[in-house]
Amino acid sequence: MAGYPLRLLDLLRGRTGHVVILYAADPADLAPAAEAAAGVPLPADHPDGSGRSRTIAVLSPAAAPAGPDTLAVPVYRDTAGEFARLYRPDGATGFVVRPDGQLGARFPLAGTAAALSAYRTALSAP
Repeated sequence: MAGYPLRLLDLLRGRTGHVVILYAADPADLAPAAEAAAGVPLPADHPDGSGRSRTIAVLSPAAAPAGPDTLAVPVYRDTAGEFARLYRPDGATGFVVRPDGQLGARFPLAGTAAALSAYRTALSAP
């Protein structure tokens, strides 16, 4: 089976609503952040009607070869370092991509719940 590199645009294609991207070198940092992201719904035109954002995880090129099999979100590896080069994460970092494809927020993974709650509040402000 041949493998082909994916771009972030490929991962976002066809998704509606907000997308939360969790980036880390240590797979252990992803599970608590993914759980926190699942607990904070963002306004979305979600296909299942839940109003929840989609969450994906990206492992840095330095991550251990074996990723977490139990993570509840899709996990991709930034093998060539392109995601890190373009988005310049500062360690374990989260991002929110708005429905229009623009970056809406950036935050440390340790503060995922607080950052997403603040982002949701900012969206609903008049």
